[in-house]
Formats: sequence, C-alpha cells, structure tokens
Amino acid sequence: MQRLIIITILLLVVKQIYSQSYGNEWVNFSQKYYRIPVAKTGIYRISRQALVNAGFNINNISTKNIQLFARGQEQYIYIHGESDDIFNANDYIEFFGKANDGEYDSLLYDNPNDRVNPYLSLINDTIYYYLTWNTSTNNKRVVVENDTNFQFYQSSLATYCMVERTYTARSQYFYGDMGAWYNVAEGWAANYSDINLPQSYSIVSDNYANVSVPYQLNYTCFSASNAQYTSLGNHHLKLFFNNQLLVDTIFAGYKKITKTLQLNGSLPSTSQWLLQSVDDLYVLTDKLVLSNARLYYPHTFQFSEPRQSFDLVNSTISNKIYVEINLQNSGNLVLWDYQNHKKINTYYENGKYKALIPNGIAPVRCFYAVEDSIYQAQVLPGKYFTDYVHNSEKADYIIITHSKLNSGATQYANYRNQTGYKSLVVDIEQLYDQYAFGIAKNPLAIRNFIYHYHNENPNLIKHIFIIGKAIHSEMIRNNSIYYSQCIVPTWGTPPSDELLVTLRGEQKPAYSIGRLAATTNTDVTIYLNKVIQHENNGVQEWQKRVLH
Repeated sequence: MQRLIIITILLLVVKQIYSQSYGNEWVNFSQKYYRIPVAKTGIYRISRQALVNAGFNINNISTKNIQLFARGQEQYIYIHGESDDIFNANDYIEFFGKANDGEYDSLLYDNPNDRVNPYLSLINDTIYYYLTWNTSTNNKRVVVENDTNFQFYQSSLATYCMVERTYTARSQYFYGDMGAWYNVAEGWAANYSDINLPQSYSIVSDNYANVSVPYQLNYTCFSASNAQYTSLGNHHLKLFFNNQLLVDTIFAGYKKITKTLQLNGSLPSTSQWLLQSVDDLYVLTDKLVLSNARLYYPHTFQFSEPRQSFDLVNSTISNKIYVEINLQNSGNLVLWDYQNHKKINTYYENGKYKALIPNGIAPVRCFYAVEDSIYQAQVLPGKYFTDYVHNSEKADYIIITHSKLNSGATQYANYRNQTGYKSLVVDIEQLYDQYAFGIAKNPLAIRNFIYHYHNENPNLIKHIFIIGKAIHSEMIRNNSIYYSQCIVPTWGTPPSDELLVTLRGEQKPAYSIGRLAATTNTDVTIYLNKVIQHENNGVQEWQKRVLH
C-alpha cells in the first residue's frame, strides 16, 4: 500500500511537470483521420484522385472544413480552388511537410541532454500527417501573396540569403556507456577516428555570398571507447574545419561535446571537417566520432537544386523583401514562407524567379520547389481513433498488441476476465498515432499511453501484458525485414520492457509488465492453453515436499 502511495505521488508530480500533456490532446475522437506518410522535408500536394482512392468523402464536405495535423498541431494548408467550395478535378491541397528527425529522441535518453543527434531519429525517418475535417470554416490556411510590383521594391532587393547544410550519417551504431536507458555517446553516426586513423567529413558550402555576415558552425562529437588510463584522460580530440582548429581537448570516459561557433571568412564550394585522435595519452584506443555538423552561411541566390530551403532577414527600408532566384529552370516555381504561413507567387523573367516576401517573424524561413519536384502525397484509408482512457470500460489488466494478433489477444483477454480481472486490448498502431505523433515503432507511444491511463484512473492498473515480438531499434533502423518483424517495440540498450513503465530517475518499474514474443495468433493460442492448464492444475503434491 505504501508503495502505491509513493507511485501515485510521483506520477502526480510528473503530471504537473508536463501539464498533463501526453501527445493526443489534438485528437477529436468524433472525427475520421487519413494518414499521410512524410519521409522527406518539402512541399507536398494531395490530388483529388488521391483523396478519392483513400475514401475521403470529398463530394459531401465543404473544402473550408478540411484540416491537417502534424506533431500535435494543426498545420497551415493551401487548397487550390477553395473559393468555390467545391473540390474540382484539378484542385489540390498543398502543405509544407517536415520529415521525422531526432527532435523527440531526447525523451528516450536517461538524461535528455545526452541525445547525440537532433537531425536523425533513432527510430524512423517517417512521420504521419493527419487529414480530417470538422464543421468550422475558420481552419488554418496560408495567406497567398500576389504582389508583383517589383519596381516599387527595387531598393529592398536582398543580396544574400542564409542556407543550412548538415552532415549526419547512420552507417554505424554506437552503444555508449553502460545502462539500459539510451545513454551518453549512444546513437547513429559514421566511421570513428582512432589513434593514427583520422577521419574526414565533407559538407557542401557552395555559392558563398561575400557579405559582411559571419557563418555559424554547430557540431557534436562523442567518444566511443573507454580504455584504461593513468594520466589526464583517455581521449585527446582535435577537430578542424577547413584546416582551422576548432577544438583541442583532453577528457576521460564516454562524453558528448557540442559547440556553436561564429566565424568570419569565405567558404569553398565543399568544406572539410577533420577529426583526429591525438596519440599522446599512452592508451590502447581512442575512438572519437563526429555525430553531426551544421553549417549556416550566407548564400547567393544562385541555386541548382530543384527544392531548397533558405532564410531571409527582414528588410529595414520597406515592408517586403524583394528576391531574385537564379535557377536553371523555367518551369513554375512554388515558394512558401513556412515560418509566417504564406504562399508567395513568383514571376519568371530573364532567367530569374522574382518574388516579394512580406517581412515577418525573423528569420523569414522559405522553401521553394520546382513544380515537377513537389512530392505527391499518398493518402491512406481513414480511421477513427479509440479513446481507450475515457470511453472504454475501466480495466486493470492492459494488453497491448498489434491488430494482426488481435484475435489471439482477445481470447487471452476473455480468459483473464474469467479469472477476476477486467481486461482492455489496445492496438499499438492507435498508440503510435495518438501518443507518438505517428512515428511508428516509437516506444514513447506505450509510455505516454500508460501514464495517461494511470493519471486518469489512479491505482487501477494491476498488470500490463504485451503480446508481440520486439526487436531493438538499432536493428530495425536500417533493415526492412527486422522492421516488419518488430510487432510491438521495446525500450533501451539492452532492451527492457520495464523501462516502458519506469519513471525517470527511478530504479524500479511502477507497474507489473510482461511480454509474449508472439508473431502469430497460433503462438498466442498455444501460450493461452498452457496458461489455462497451469493455472487450473493447482499445486501438485510433489511441489509441497520441495525443500527451500
């Protein structure tokens, strides 16, 4: 009883810290949602045919009622031809989509600050966007900017923009320090440097604009070994950028080094990073890794890519920024200011795309795409979300499984109901959508759901049972076979289901949890029959005579 009181107090503290935010606050359970996978950042279009193929009831709803959600927030969209309130054959929905990255991975680490890569997810590149509709006519729409009075704004012609280039890799997984949680120096990266084995890395830095604006460097290095040592440490790291020494440091153990620098000077078309492990500490090995690097620099308006993001500073002499984009293309150019929710019309003249972009929240973040490089969105069939926390019969035995194992899980739940429990079968795919923003295989979906269920139904849960095989995220990240075989995810390295229900900073799980690593309903049935046989046989005579 005392343990339950302590757990309840701890969970109430967590509830207050996170302001009761579990991830599914955006869901309206009376609305139907159509998932759109987004694996690359860029401008997306949803055609009428894609909506029809998915079963979206486009003929019987107002276009003004359409909504799009991602990462728990309604997104600003553009609907071509929306003014007549009819979705015609050539109409489409357009939106700016951002692929999944390492933003939420910090929540997987024992110390959130230990995340080694904000640009690359440990789990998955794909995140789902959710298309739905309501009865409102005031849903979020971008503002279309049609001004083409370029002569009037000639004095505010921008001479440069800021462009971000990043380096990251996932060719090798590093396990970092001991412990089941994701820990410091754990994550995906590329080849490591070692004693007498430096590593170089390239990053594009083309079309540098020679203006009096510094460029910015961000980088994260970490150690990937922990050899015995007797001196100052077991790592001596040197990092160079275009032959300029950025850091020279000695340290010990597993550690992450993250820095942001501002530098002046020009840049070559390709910049080089060089990572060295200096051989002066008399250790057997000194493995060091460049996890990620970011270069943010002034760039001309000469571009070669069919799609590209760039940032602008606000004009100080007018209310709009005049830009002329040089691009080896004469097709239609679609331009968004996704920071300030505007779609900017462009005008092609004399080999340049001209546009007038209103001042806004700085920096003004823009993205262009040549029309034939716009991503054509795939729309999956719609579904309603289940409110397991409020609408279901209150349960003390939670079974989390996959729809492919639903019949076996339901049989098991029925048996548990006969043994004094009240069971609830929960679909892991629903949890990804509601509690992990549509990031499949993310164990945060389970954790957030369990905490939500507990906080709304204190002291009710007695057991949590997972039905479905798990494979560690390190194995499924680059392997499609392992990915499909991971039915319900687990947590940590080495993986442990207990971490799904262990509060941060605690050593013991808050609830009883177990797993049946089933891959078929037959597996579940066989297990259930053995459970029934075992529980109905009672204690045998020979068991009473065993000495302890």
